[in-house]
Amino acid sequence: MADLDLAVGMVLRTKFELGLFERPYIDLDAVPETLDSAQTRGLAREIAERSVVLLRNEPVKGVPLLPLDPGTATIAVIGPNADRLLGQLGNYSYPVLDSMAKRFALAADPAARADEAAEFGGSTGADQARLMVESVPVVTFLDGIRDRARGATVLYQPGCRVQDEDRSGIPAAVEAARSADVAVVVVGDQSGINAFGTIGEGLDSATCELPGVQRELVEAVLATGTPTVVVLSHGRPYSLRWMADSVPAIVTSWFGGEEAGSAVAAVLFGDVNPAGRLPVSFLDFGGSAPLPYRRAAQTPAYIEGRAGATFPFGNGLSYTTFAYRDVEIDRPDVPTDGEVELSFTVVNVGDRAGDEVVQVYGQDMIARTVRPRRKLVAFRRVSLEAGAAVRVTATVPASMFALWDLDEGRLVEPGKIKFFIGGSSAQIHLRTSITLTGGVHRTGPGRALTSSVSAIPVAPDAESATRSAAARAAALRTAAPLSGDNTVLEWLEHPIGGDLLRACSREWTKRRSHRRSECRSSRWRCTAAAGSLPRPSIGSSRRRTRR
Repeated sequence: MADLDLAVGMVLRTKFELGLFERPYIDLDAVPETLDSAQTRGLAREIAERSVVLLRNEPVKGVPLLPLDPGTATIAVIGPNADRLLGQLGNYSYPVLDSMAKRFALAADPAARADEAAEFGGSTGADQARLMVESVPVVTFLDGIRDRARGATVLYQPGCRVQDEDRSGIPAAVEAARSADVAVVVVGDQSGINAFGTIGEGLDSATCELPGVQRELVEAVLATGTPTVVVLSHGRPYSLRWMADSVPAIVTSWFGGEEAGSAVAAVLFGDVNPAGRLPVSFLDFGGSAPLPYRRAAQTPAYIEGRAGATFPFGNGLSYTTFAYRDVEIDRPDVPTDGEVELSFTVVNVGDRAGDEVVQVYGQDMIARTVRPRRKLVAFRRVSLEAGAAVRVTATVPASMFALWDLDEGRLVEPGKIKFFIGGSSAQIHLRTSITLTGGVHRTGPGRALTSSVSAIPVAPDAESATRSAAARAAALRTAAPLSGDNTVLEWLEHPIGGDLLRACSREWTKRRSHRRSECRSSRWRCTAAAGSLPRPSIGSSRRRTRR
């Protein structure tokens, strides 16, 4: 009864706070304006813009394809989701959800069954989805591009549908692409609920491929030679190795909502610098799933090759470039019930403003149970003008490394913790480590589950250089000596040895590109040295690696 009273009390408290007892009715005439006010539509666009992820942006004629040249004369907008309201809304958005409900009601109506039966059970139900309720205005991708590129000629062809295998529209799409300076191909999913979709509640797929013949459409447009941008409007990850090997630019907006068209157009033309990051990995092929970023590094025995991610967790590009430097820890030893404080500097070294999503991963090196290879323990989105820098400080509770023991419950063990800092789970720029000390700490139900992250403008360059030198000196004081018996990994993690080995590796790669025959017939020895550090040799012994 006490639990029931608590639950009911929470509901009643919320109703009191909303004023539902004093004002039980609403003004029906004001509902449309309330649902689609300028403020909420502006918020919808901001969310869509901040969620766009730039997955690939390769040069075309020596220049990255995106952002598009504002002087582009002719743009071909192609694809089944390019100009379709339901192609950019999630399955629990009102237009999709209530349209599905009406379709189910019609399917259950004996008077309507004859008309609806063929659509309801068809193998291409996604292409039968249609809007059956009133909706707020939705800006499609075609609308957004036309509005942004008002001085350009915008050609449109759907090319194909989402799920069926009708290829009759592909020739017209190819002709449009040939006539254009750039092609924007919008492909992806149709959200649904148990039917009329390719993704959503009760809708699973045997593969992670684009539905229907959408891949054929993309490849046909690419074959024209017209520079091509693929925009994904979807609700799940795909296997896109083939696309990543051929398409110059790839953007995903997910199901971006009613302002997705405006948001993507702003990104394509550079009005918005993209900074979204992947919350999932896009695997090379669906058969290797599940392959989360935190799984141990290994080479699975797939006959098709190593299972990996085409676009890893946390991945996302920008129109500018960021550098990471000067990582520091407040203390090398932290009690198992304490907090780790990491600080590092992020610099926008590009020529335009942009956002970076800094990510901190941790790894518990030794434990009584198998531990994740890496675990995201902190992240923050920071905005930087060109040339600007911030000092980021992440305070990570040791309880975030708690493990579950069947007999003792959730606990934190002493031992070494490694930290990896960068722009994604696969793009690591800085490394450091600490040691958890003391006895085993048993965490209670109120244990900290998140880290706190702050960012402040960095000190002037002179002070920054002083900080960098101080950080390097501190790292050297705690670093163990190196010798020829150390592993390559131990060299890479050393504050001086790591820089030396990476420099040697870059030099070796450069030499190999110019003198391949010489490099293949001889072992390469690292000749750089600093102070009394010995020269490491990369040979073929058990503790070394053969190149």
